[in-house]
Amino acid sequence: RWLRRKLESFRVPKHLVGESGDFGKVPERLYPIFRDRDELAGGAQLGPLIEQALVDSSHLIILCSPQAVRSRWVNEEIRMFKAMGKSDRVLCLVLSGEPMVEDLHGDSEKECLPLAARREVDSNGLITDQTHEPAAADLRETGDGQKDALLKIIAGLLGLGLDDLKQRHLIAKQRRMARIASVSAFLAFSAIALAAYAFYQQSQASIERTNAEIERRA
Repeated sequence: RWLRRKLESFRVPKHLVGESGDFGKVPERLYPIFRDRDELAGGAQLGPLIEQALVDSSHLIILCSPQAVRSRWVNEEIRMFKAMGKSDRVLCLVLSGEPMVEDLHGDSEKECLPLAARREVDSNGLITDQTHEPAAADLRETGDGQKDALLKIIAGLLGLGLDDLKQRHLIAKQRRMARIASVSAFLAFSAIALAAYAFYQQSQASIERTNAEIERRA
């Protein structure tokens, strides 16, 4: 839910909107994000809603952990999505465990990438023996950390380079801060001006009262 909220609320820097990315023109927003967890139920196959969502989706984000490796539903979604010719649109977000460790060191207990994510899938939907290392971001502080991992996923969704997105995101943030600072300075100036005017009015009223008292006593 954290990831979905962050992605749907992310505003693409204006300078990037409409530019050409690897998957077409860069959109203004990443919306909507389909979340399959509530749709998975005990059954022999994926539901029609999820199958249609895989067809309609431009990308598939996998939350990777040893638990995900043991889930046949997660593996099946990846297999189906890659069979549609969208292997380059699979993005992995590592939550725990280690990626590709089973292939490199034979450690299946710590492996966090489901088999279909780290293998090529042919057009018939068969998982081959050919290794495929997907684009991945590590959410843990020992990896990319929350901020950079999120930007990696966003860059992957937009088809942009991470460095370009980070630079544009930083520029947009600096501009927002500059606007906030300008508004704050204006409000501070307005408050000072109002205080000065109130003091002037109070002084004038005091002078008028004094003059009236002098005239009364004369």
